[in-house]
Amino acid sequence: MADITVVTPVVAQDQQDCWNRGLVATSELVMYFFWTDVVGGFAVIRYVKTTDGGATWGAAITIHTHASAVEIIRMDVWYDRWTPNLPSDKIHIAFGTATDVPFGFYHYTIDTADSDNLSSKHTIDATIQPVIVNLFHQISFVKDRVSALWFVVASGLEFFLYRSLDDGLTWTKVIDGADSLTGVSEEVHPFFTRQMTLLPGFTTGIGFGVPLLVVRTFDDGNNEREILLLEWNPDTLVFDKTATVANEIDITDSITSSMSAIQREGDLAVIIVWKVDAFGGNSLLSAYLPNATESTVNLVEFAVNTIFFRSPVLYADLVNGDVYLGYIKGVEGSEDIFWRRSVNSGFNWEDPIQFNVSTADYKFLFAPYSNFDVEGLFTLAYYNADTDVFLTDDNAPVPTGLFTVRTPTSGQEPVSCLTGNPF
Repeated sequence: MADITVVTPVVAQDQQDCWNRGLVATSELVMYFFWTDVVGGFAVIRYVKTTDGGATWGAAITIHTHASAVEIIRMDVWYDRWTPNLPSDKIHIAFGTATDVPFGFYHYTIDTADSDNLSSKHTIDATIQPVIVNLFHQISFVKDRVSALWFVVASGLEFFLYRSLDDGLTWTKVIDGADSLTGVSEEVHPFFTRQMTLLPGFTTGIGFGVPLLVVRTFDDGNNEREILLLEWNPDTLVFDKTATVANEIDITDSITSSMSAIQREGDLAVIIVWKVDAFGGNSLLSAYLPNATESTVNLVEFAVNTIFFRSPVLYADLVNGDVYLGYIKGVEGSEDIFWRRSVNSGFNWEDPIQFNVSTADYKFLFAPYSNFDVEGLFTLAYYNADTDVFLTDDNAPVPTGLFTVRTPTSGQEPVSCLTGNPF
């Protein structure tokens, strides 16, 4: 058994560290991996595909070529079947460019049911320029429960929301940046948005679904932050704050991804994991919100150390609702990767299981959302900056990349690949 290289990027761009939707599983054997790179002096968006569960990966396919080597300013991916009850098979890619002519935000689709046919480039907005120095620049992307696409941008104090009713061909600006965050809700502090995640939503609205926005903002001048749950209001055309998940969060590491949120199939509950600086290192906290108006949120501090955590990614099993979490742990440049399981929505977490062979400079941890074509399959992929490759493995007893755990469907407990996988 040996490591398998998914792809060796020419220049793995740093902005990938701020999102975790780069891996899409359309079946237990077919997966797509997306990343941003620099090839021939031009920034590009590319993907590779496996049809044998990750044992081998095909040649890199270029989706978009930038006008220069300047980094792609954020990218996000959504697969239609990540939204409950949608039959479509398209993968959507949205991104921002700061140097293309014209600059702005754009969208592509890959039709996995039609020989991976790539659409033409669709313009979301070519009138605003993304922030090139983009510590405060965030985007998120989702398809709601009645097939409307939503794209959100937070650039400094400006906030933009777009909706497409024709699968991304045309886009309508629903909230203009002039409204800032104060136009979203009077109770939402108008400070920099650090990270946000659009989710399909609890209910359906008039003519389109109601997405949720989980947003983290600066709370005050001391860099303390809040995590808020916001729900789109189709009557007032703003987001209403429905819950304060956490406040007075002390986080000094603002560049790397440090929050993950998913919406579980079945009860549609929202589960969030984030990190907070404390105890000379930082901790991971989790919250469970069974509905949009839940007034109390359960918080569980399940990992405290003098070393650091980052890049949490979540997965919910469609069969039994169990929640799985992957994360990077350690001093930067000498880190390990672990996963945990919770059988009660994050109220308690089982002991961590390590699955990397040796410490390294790990970045860009990815996990796909669940769908009924891959039920019970939890996968991870990550980037090793020491070797400059995205890795997978061929089901070795000690995995070093794309990691598969068959979650229990018949009473049998999952077994770490460290000790062998009976599935």
